[in-house]
Amino acid sequence: LLEKSRVPYQAPGERNYHIFYAAVAAAAHPDLACLGLDAGPSGFHYLNQSGTLEAPGWDDGAAFEVVRAALASVGAEPQTVREVFRVIAGLLHLGNVRFEGDEAASVEPAASASLDKAAELLGLPRLGSLLLARTLVTRGETTRVELTPERAALARDALAKATYARLFERTIGWINRATRAEGGEAAPPAFIGLLDVYGFEAFETNAFEQLCINFA
Repeated sequence: LLEKSRVPYQAPGERNYHIFYAAVAAAAHPDLACLGLDAGPSGFHYLNQSGTLEAPGWDDGAAFEVVRAALASVGAEPQTVREVFRVIAGLLHLGNVRFEGDEAASVEPAASASLDKAAELLGLPRLGSLLLARTLVTRGETTRVELTPERAALARDALAKATYARLFERTIGWINRATRAEGGEAAPPAFIGLLDVYGFEAFETNAFEQLCINFA
């Protein structure tokens, strides 16, 4: 279960997924230096909406190194790891694309650099036109319907959620292949499962009992 809605929006007191903050914290790393992440978490719409930029007791910079090592341990090549963070950075720039207009949306001039960077990192050269309109095909005829600024923002966020979900599924695939028992699919699977039961976050005190209940 992936809570995709967290990618474009977080409620007050919440953060986005840790990987975004880890990438921003490591903006000066040689593998990330060209991704334009030096604005810090406050400089990205997908990270600054809730007003919570840091997690107590959590080191985002250290998390970046842990994630890089973890990806390598499940068979991800260095170039693949760089591509993962390229997508992460592309989503952050995508979130900074804002729209204006009354009926037909256009990209705000101040957000054009974010659009260009997102298009570059995500490999979508026609990103701007794709966010501003949708295409309908009826009886062999193609019609381009321009979107309002509100609908263009929804299209932007939908793209971010779908892209993050595909990246998540790809990462799970690496982990599954790396941890598969010898003998392939026929061998008994070796895994640890945790079921996140809704409601525990409302308890004043959590202890070992919660882990026992959640452990699948």
